[in-house]
Amino acid sequence: MRHFFLCIAIFAGSALPNACNRYFVHQPGHYAYFDPLVFDWQAADMYFQYDDQTILHAWRLRHNHPMQKRNATILYFHGNSQNITSHFLALGWLLIDGYEIIAFDYPGYGASSGSPTDELVYTTSLFVLNEVHHQLKMQNHSMIVFAQSLGSAIALYAIPDMTDKSNLKGVIVEGSFASYSDIALEKADGFCLPPFTYLAKALIRDTYSPANRIASISPIPLLVIHGERDSIIPLSFGRAVYQLAAEPKKFMLIKNGRHLNWIYPGQAQYRNALKNELDQMLGNAAVK
Repeated sequence: MRHFFLCIAIFAGSALPNACNRYFVHQPGHYAYFDPLVFDWQAADMYFQYDDQTILHAWRLRHNHPMQKRNATILYFHGNSQNITSHFLALGWLLIDGYEIIAFDYPGYGASSGSPTDELVYTTSLFVLNEVHHQLKMQNHSMIVFAQSLGSAIALYAIPDMTDKSNLKGVIVEGSFASYSDIALEKADGFCLPPFTYLAKALIRDTYSPANRIASISPIPLLVIHGERDSIIPLSFGRAVYQLAAEPKKFMLIKNGRHLNWIYPGQAQYRNALKNELDQMLGNAAVK
């Protein structure tokens, strides 16, 4: 978020909104943070070739010794920085329960080629959604989308455009928001006084903000999760996503939770709550 004001100083002219969106929203990393093998997890490489210049890298994660087997795979959309080699830990604890997870990197992140422009992130994410849905349907595996932070906005915008959603059993978003420019305005309020705060809103494009699309997730069940004390994306933004959604929908408040921190060790209450929500979404398709 701090990079927003740097982009104002660097860029000028008609290209400013596009440049700020790329610099402020996307902060890709290429460093390899963690190896899934350390946790006794398998990580099979997957590649999605969108075009001649853009190939997305993903991992299909499984536990070597799951407690049970499930006909369910979670497609994971990560946040705005680093890459899947760090973010996969967010849901890794579900692997022991028999879930498989497909975590992919946006263009320019990790081992994915391309550049993370708003348009390319959207079109490639939609491509991955359609490809994974088709593959899982052929394998008789139900599909769940789990998205965090920036990934929530990307997923909520792209899912309504999927060609087939018949095997998508649920969508879960955490630390979510409906408008890029509203987030920019909220962050600017902490750094400068009006009218300069409104410059932040003007400089961030809302072309791919999901606000007008969230209701179209229905009739697929939507679970919105948000930390009560999230200082990165405040609680009000998650509540706005929930209000924009149509039924069936649920809201899970993480008491005293901060940004994306509830799923790590020591949070059995909320981990169990998420498992219950997954079971409800999947119904009889959950366990082999």
